[in-house]
Amino acid sequence: MRCARKIATGMMFSLLAFLLVLSSANANELASSVDLAPGELDISQQQTLSQISPRHLQGDNLAIVQQNGDHLSGAISQTGTELEAFIIQTGHLNTAAIDQDGFSNYAGIIQSGYNNQALIEQGGAYNSALIEQTGSDKSSSVTQSGRGVDVLVRQYR
Repeated sequence: MRCARKIATGMMFSLLAFLLVLSSANANELASSVDLAPGELDISQQQTLSQISPRHLQGDNLAIVQQNGDHLSGAISQTGTELEAFIIQTGHLNTAAIDQDGFSNYAGIIQSGYNNQALIEQGGAYNSALIEQTGSDKSSSVTQSGRGVDVLVRQYR
């Protein structure tokens, strides 16, 4: 039963990332945004002075960073296999980072608004984390280690 739950959780994160990228892509971005092979990275951003820092991408990993706004910063670092991470940000002065190590971990950060900060650090295996923040001056940090830990953080206005 636990294995089935993990598979469902993993599929949920993958589907969520896919749908969010798909919903915000225009016709020219669509092919590159949804046609990712394992170990590939998709980066899409609009507006000015945004930073994206993908590092240490390896085979069978997936990283997606999509930003729309001003002065945004998004970074994903992956060391391990079967890791999936996405960062989707809109607004102004938002910062997000995901650092993954291990096997079969899923992480996502969705932020909109002003001056929000989010960090997910994962180690171990079969962990999942999602941070959703809307509004201004929100801050969240998740640190996971071990096996089979699920975390959901939601902060709104």
